[in-house]
Amino acid sequence: MRRSTRVALIVTGVVAGLAASGTGIGYVVADTAKPAAPDPAAIECANIERAYNAWAAGRLRDMYEYNLATAPDLLAEVEDQRELLEAVSGYDSQASRDLATAVARFGAELAVLRAQMTISGGTDLDQAAAVADAQTGLRQQYAAWRAATCG
Repeated sequence: MRRSTRVALIVTGVVAGLAASGTGIGYVVADTAKPAAPDPAAIECANIERAYNAWAAGRLRDMYEYNLATAPDLLAEVEDQRELLEAVSGYDSQASRDLATAVARFGAELAVLRAQMTISGGTDLDQAAAVADAQTGLRQQYAAWRAATCG
């Protein structure tokens, strides 16, 4: 018997066996397919949400808290802001870039407040208000990013 005939008989036998057992050939093909690649937006959502939620916990919230903050408090704020900036940077969507810009603006205002603390031993209420405003902008930009990216 020729090889092509033998192969045809084997394939026919396999298909007949599958049909007899109630398994369609489509199920066999579907089971051997590679898993779908993860959705990049879902990965971005998970990564940024995790970083944002870690950053948002226990945060100073208003200009009075920033004005009364100690040097270690401000150092912790700066370090947390840097971690958040690192987590939100590098994504391609406009909403992600806008969020990274808001985090960077917050960091710049925070750096000025920390410099005031380092140089004069205290902070200015106007700069504390600027930091609180930048944080509000960051929170608003996060909400906009989440609506645009995570649905």
